[in-house]
Amino acid sequence: MNGLRYQGPFGEEWISGSYLKNFGIIVIVNLFLNPNKIYRNYISLILIIILFLAIFISGEKMALILFSFFIILFFTINFKNNIRHIIILSGLFLLVVSFINFNNIEDFDGNTTKSEKLSYRYSTQFSEILGFSKNSNVILIDTVHGTHFLTAFEIFKKNPIVGSGIKTFRTECANVEPNLLQTYGVGEGRAINNRCTSHPHNFVLEILSETGIIGFVSYIIFVLFILFSFKWRIGINSEKYYSYLYSFLFFIFPIATSGSFFNNYNSIILWIIISFLFFNKNVKMRRKKS
Repeated sequence: MNGLRYQGPFGEEWISGSYLKNFGIIVIVNLFLNPNKIYRNYISLILIIILFLAIFISGEKMALILFSFFIILFFTINFKNNIRHIIILSGLFLLVVSFINFNNIEDFDGNTTKSEKLSYRYSTQFSEILGFSKNSNVILIDTVHGTHFLTAFEIFKKNPIVGSGIKTFRTECANVEPNLLQTYGVGEGRAINNRCTSHPHNFVLEILSETGIIGFVSYIIFVLFILFSFKWRIGINSEKYYSYLYSFLFFIFPIATSGSFFNNYNSIILWIIISFLFFNKNVKMRRKKS
């Protein structure tokens, strides 16, 4: 455990939760779309429970939120045949919530257990990130991530057409005046200390600030091209590549906090998902021709 998170086999990188979320979605949907009832009714459910608990333990809040959102969306679409799944998963959610102690201690010492640290991350720290704390003046704005977002927006305003350049947020952030961020409601301390980091922690704002309108429009065209390249059918009898659509959408989710879009790890994940999307499409087309 590094700080308040478990990084698993990834060393110093805090990506275990997002890794499980990205590839877990693909595996779950493929299992659930399997005509074999054992895979659909039992193995997929067991895997969902394991992944949900593993992502929870990883301490990655956004990965847990997106994975939970995926579960709700997926089983809502297939509601009639999944009442048992919904009941069990609702019970699992309540179990996890009951684990969280909302009256956590804020000062850790040598006697603080890992479960207490994890509970603190999902209660007190999560409230602070959203701005629901005595240290924040404006909800969502006067927070660490809110400061990053506003800094990226100010960088974009300075370079609206072509942006400041890929991976330049870490240097350009220092050129954003703290008092400019304070006009949005960011506290003085956050404006000074939290405006700079390696990236703005949101794909859309990173692309806007570093590549400008030209890069952003290119990104939108890229996403739309992928989405309109397939005839999506919602339901149990969906095409096999449907599972990769879920993973793709929850990877690029526009309002979520995220890693860097131009990071090697994120690029690898994105292109793996896209590659399998088109690979499955081409396999299906060849089968039709034969």
